[in-house]
Amino acid sequence: MAPLLQTGLCAALALLPFVQSGGKERGRDKKKEPVATRLEFATGKLAQARQTARERNQGLLIHILLVDMEKENVEYRQKFLADPAVIAACDRVLVLVSDNGKHASTSVEETVDGKKEKREACSIYPAYSTCAQHQQNFNDLALEYRSEDGSLHCPQTILLAPDGSLVKRIDISGVGEPAELLAGLEELRAKFGPGLGEAEWIEVSRALEEARAAQAAKSWATALRKWSRIREITPLSAYGAEAEKALPASRKGLDEELERTAAELVPGKAAAAWKKLAQLQRACAGLEVEKEIELRLKKAERRKDIAEEIAAVKLEAEAEALLASAQELADAKKEKELERVVRKLLGKRYAATPAAERARALWPEWAPAEEKQGGK
Repeated sequence: MAPLLQTGLCAALALLPFVQSGGKERGRDKKKEPVATRLEFATGKLAQARQTARERNQGLLIHILLVDMEKENVEYRQKFLADPAVIAACDRVLVLVSDNGKHASTSVEETVDGKKEKREACSIYPAYSTCAQHQQNFNDLALEYRSEDGSLHCPQTILLAPDGSLVKRIDISGVGEPAELLAGLEELRAKFGPGLGEAEWIEVSRALEEARAAQAAKSWATALRKWSRIREITPLSAYGAEAEKALPASRKGLDEELERTAAELVPGKAAAAWKKLAQLQRACAGLEVEKEIELRLKKAERRKDIAEEIAAVKLEAEAEALLASAQELADAKKEKELERVVRKLLGKRYAATPAAERARALWPEWAPAEEKQGGK
């Protein structure tokens, strides 16, 4: 049992737990071994590490080592920081090493944005640029995790869930076995799902902002899409729980919007209703409700009492699409393709549409010969 706070020198042991390693598959009939990932180290304060773990739905794995127990520390680092199976199991888990020792510095080479760069680092924990980074949280952790008599068992392993709850603690006044930690990591994943990588966290945080804003604005299609994506990426996290709670309201709001719009498919209002329904279908692309909206549109188009109104608005929609395509081709300076699209837009089928009128003003040189002769 080690005292609460002690300082001293620690022998240099250049273990590199952040280097990728792992076995390769040998033969088709043999099971593929797990590929180890880089450990993701927290280099700042304990409070920041906890916040990052919470935000990214990651477990926070804390290793506490005492400088006066270097023999045990060497064994611990080999078992808990350098073992390929443990490294692989720590994928998307934030790792914080708290060692109050002072070690020699070394130079490490890293690839940053495709370029190799060298930097100074702790020779024992190369993920840390200076020993101050792995020393800074020792006192806070010692106070939080000390025993009743005020002492701190080292080495010690603490695994926290994203919500801060304790998943596993190896506190035996000795090194312990990785199997216990591996069981805790499995329990963590089963309850909270995998943590979020950098790209996933960026996507989820943006989707959360957009989903909440869409929900407040009653933009149900956008809300439904964003909440569904959040649930897909991280179903067991707090974000997934929020999405699960919000999705029924989003779907109900969208269903009600669909019914209100469909109810306006009556003579005199059919054109505007069909246009709004078509816009809703585009907004719902890829969602389950998209097919239902498509069926509503086709059913409306077959109704004799509103068929003429719908045909007119569909024609305008086609013409607008051609005009948009023409403008894109003009911006890209694709003259041949532009001429083909403009001539189609100015043909008899779309001649009376507002889109065709704008096209005549933009590209009069491609108007039909009879229009030019008539002075149009």
